[in-house]
Amino acid sequence: VGVCVVNNSYPMPNITWQHNYKNVDLSSPDVNVTNNIVTNKNGFYEIQSSLSYSSRREEGKVSFTCVAIYFEGLNKTASKESSPVTLLIHYKSSKISLEVTPAQDVEEGTNVTVSCSGDGYPPPEKFNFMKNGEEKVVATDHYELINVTQDDTGEYTCSEQDNPDIKDAVNVTVHYLTLTMNPNENVSKMVGENITLECLAFSSGTLEVTLMKKNKIYQTPLRLDSLQYIHSGTYTCSAKLVEVKEMKREKTIIVRVEGKPRITKLTKKVVNNTKVITCVVEGFPKPVVQWSINGTAPREESVKDRKSQWNHKITVQPSENITVTCLATNAHGQDQDTVNLTAMRFKEPVDETLEQDPAADPTDKKNDGKTDQAKVIVGVIVGLLIAAVIAGVVYWLYKKKSPTSKTKTNERGTADEIKKINKGDNNHTSGSSTV
Repeated sequence: VGVCVVNNSYPMPNITWQHNYKNVDLSSPDVNVTNNIVTNKNGFYEIQSSLSYSSRREEGKVSFTCVAIYFEGLNKTASKESSPVTLLIHYKSSKISLEVTPAQDVEEGTNVTVSCSGDGYPPPEKFNFMKNGEEKVVATDHYELINVTQDDTGEYTCSEQDNPDIKDAVNVTVHYLTLTMNPNENVSKMVGENITLECLAFSSGTLEVTLMKKNKIYQTPLRLDSLQYIHSGTYTCSAKLVEVKEMKREKTIIVRVEGKPRITKLTKKVVNNTKVITCVVEGFPKPVVQWSINGTAPREESVKDRKSQWNHKITVQPSENITVTCLATNAHGQDQDTVNLTAMRFKEPVDETLEQDPAADPTDKKNDGKTDQAKVIVGVIVGLLIAAVIAGVVYWLYKKKSPTSKTKTNERGTADEIKKINKGDNNHTSGSSTV
């Protein structure tokens, strides 16, 4: 490695060698230090210390320093350090590494870089690259693949140009993922019809497929029988490739369930000396609601939307008995219902709800108003009959206790008594004659 020389020193100095700024291990078989000591004519020491060192391939670059420690007085020492000597340890590569960026499993359209490196020093810079045994590029340390396709899938190999027997290889897989939905576009269906939704995914690896509406997951294919308005909404298919973490696809369609209007509820309620009538309508497209009070149109309050149901409301203060009609219309048809209201001077139930039975024929409720009227008429007739019966009983009791009735009874009793007396007299006369 080198020779460290110390001249004109007394007493004899101590010489130490350092390897990368650490004292060398003199007991190591890789280190050999020899010292040549002479005395000049003035009696001072002149020393030459030689260092031999066996380098190792992993060191690459090493630094050596010589340090001399000497006396400046009886009890005082000092040291001097030589300038460092840097050596480069050259050795050939024994191993080559091939690296793929961003990964060995990549998505179509990605840019991929295949890089090669060796463990020699200085590091090798020229490599040959091959794909499936076919040479692609030479005398460089990397190979770039732009906008990869499935055709770029294969085994890539690199070898050092000066030593082709040392090589490394990796498999690069270009993955694909396609996703469609059936049906593949927004669809409209009528209430009661059926539909099947299906996610169709194809890929080069392991798939995870889900069908969702909002936060609810469904099995695919999903069959929906007898569609209702609740089935309307956005359905999303998601497909994810397990081998490529960020590789996923999404498709969405909107299912619209349409139908003619249906009045599901008609209510009347007394609130603060007024009467509030609410008409709940379902249907799609959104039905247009028209109110009618004995043929006139009242002003409607703001409409509340409740997912394919709309609450329409009016407030009235009738001075006479009236009939209120709710008529709902859209492109598929219409529906209407009526409710009878009494004048405010008459007492009405605080809260009365007329609700349509979903299983019933909507046309049945058209007679609801007439049915209510018939019930009222029957009630009045029954009341009159009961009143007549009570009047008859009272009259009978009255006649039974009247004086005329008692006179007739007394008169009849007197006549009977006269008959008895006459009969007695006759019997008495007969008896006397016999005597």
